[in-house]
Amino acid sequence: MASPSPGRLDILITRAALVRSMEIRVHKPEDLKGSMLLIGFPSRGLVGGVAATFVIDELKMWQIASLQDPRLPPTMVIKDGVGYSPIQFYVSAERCGPDGTCDKLVACISEVPFNPELLGEVAWTIVTWAKKEGVAQIVVLEGVESTTPGGAKGNGKSKAPVIRGVRSISSKHSLTKYKIPKVPEGVVSGYASAFLLAANALDVDLVTLFIEARADLPDAHAAAFLLKVVDPMLPHIDFESKRLEARAVQLETDMKRSIKTTTRQLAAMRRTTDLMYQ
Repeated sequence: MASPSPGRLDILITRAALVRSMEIRVHKPEDLKGSMLLIGFPSRGLVGGVAATFVIDELKMWQIASLQDPRLPPTMVIKDGVGYSPIQFYVSAERCGPDGTCDKLVACISEVPFNPELLGEVAWTIVTWAKKEGVAQIVVLEGVESTTPGGAKGNGKSKAPVIRGVRSISSKHSLTKYKIPKVPEGVVSGYASAFLLAANALDVDLVTLFIEARADLPDAHAAAFLLKVVDPMLPHIDFESKRLEARAVQLETDMKRSIKTTTRQLAAMRRTTDLMYQ
């Protein structure tokens, strides 16, 4: 196997020097003790990201932190002329959680997909940070493949998508109170499973909500349906159905455009890199 050229070796050494441990950088310190953390990542149908973004917009939540790691896609999220990491944290002084027991709502979203190999580390970093900050409860929103004959409502069928929940060992959430059936048995993978593993290891109260969603496109209808289930946990938000679904469709369009742009830019960067090393 040929050794890298001197020029390329310098680049590889420089890149290696830049790699540091994953961290959450706080931009605006907030007291998060007793808060509830809502996590929405771009899983199947992008339902988690669409739902969490709707909550952030509805409550006019403000950005407080971002997850930093050079292995994330080289994509910046622009807010008021400032560039941020694609994984961001927002907060709102909103009573929430089971029985309205928390005084602040925190939301974490990922604007674009990232390398699945980083998922375990991302989940561990976020759950560790949440525990350190005193977050009382974590809720993860996840889209999964439909098991309903004919598909979910988001596919244009009349039958509503199925929602199920899974709790961490330490969770105090009562899924039956919110009329959410639990997953009785089986195996799960993806974003939610990574957060469940971290929560169990760190003794953190976490629940994941799984909803059937389309795979081919962002599923705004499934995201809207999921928010109606989350509604009792956020009693001060009025999830008016028509407005919610209209906004979810717009968010679907925006997120789809962002992902296409990111994919196109990454492909262009790979082509440029290949030309540099030929």
